Amino acid sequence: MGMPGGGGMGGARGGMGMPMPGGGVPSFSRGGPPPLSGGTSTGSMRGGLQLGQPGRWWDDKKYAKSLGLNSDQQKRMDSVFGQNRDVLLSRQDALQHAEGRLDALTHTNKPSESALFAEIDHVTQARADLEKAYTHMLLQLRDEMTQDQIGKLEDYR
Repeated sequence: MGMPGGGGMGGARGGMGMPMPGGGVPSFSRGGPPPLSGGTSTGSMRGGLQLGQPGRWWDDKKYAKSLGLNSDQQKRMDSVFGQNRDVLLSRQDALQHAEGRLDALTHTNKPSESALFAEIDHVTQARADLEKAYTHMLLQLRDEMTQDQIGKLEDYR
């Protein structure tokens, strides 16, 4: 059964009920985590945990009700998100900066192979750092849920 709201690892967002890092302009500055893909140079992350639908899914009344989330859980999840937001923004910015450097290098007349490989390493590391920070937050969100609620999330996948 698919997740409410069309979430999932293959969509524009996904990952443990929230988007995984890997592309686009950070949307979590407006209240949601970064998109999974969307035609940017980053592509999409295929690994990582999954939980719920895209964005701040615990604030969606219908979805939260279907999972049996109570208001205290939602408040704690908001707090977890707030505690992680700055780190996620910083890691997303670092990824975009590394991608920009790689893009600029690829548009030079004759980029050296070693310089390209070094920039690819920087992009790969920045992407890994973002995914780790994101997964850390998702694990904290999961800790706020009961086993029954986690099971319901699994059913949506």
